[in-house]
Amino acid sequence: MKRPWPLVINVIAWAMAVPVLSIAIAYLGRTAFPWDADEKFFVLNALIIAWAALIYWYVVPSTESPMRRIGYATIFVIAMSIVGSFALAVAFFAVTFLFGA
Repeated sequence: MKRPWPLVINVIAWAMAVPVLSIAIAYLGRTAFPWDADEKFFVLNALIIAWAALIYWYVVPSTESPMRRIGYATIFVIAMSIVGSFALAVAFFAVTFLFGA
């Protein structure tokens, strides 16, 4: 098995990008594009999910066994959900602090 550092670094970068993307999309929604809240939510989630899928595709090792691959996918989804929950909380507080309630 490969070293886990590329996966850890990508997940940390992904988690740190969630608040940055939230702030950027909130700012663009107020200035450049007249987006509704639903459209901002869709754009943010599409970017985050696409990036997580790319991390899984390129960094998680492939195996011959389908059961092991399903296990890797399950663990990856659970771990990204936990990390994403914390990143989303940070994003919520950052956007609220910067732009008000």
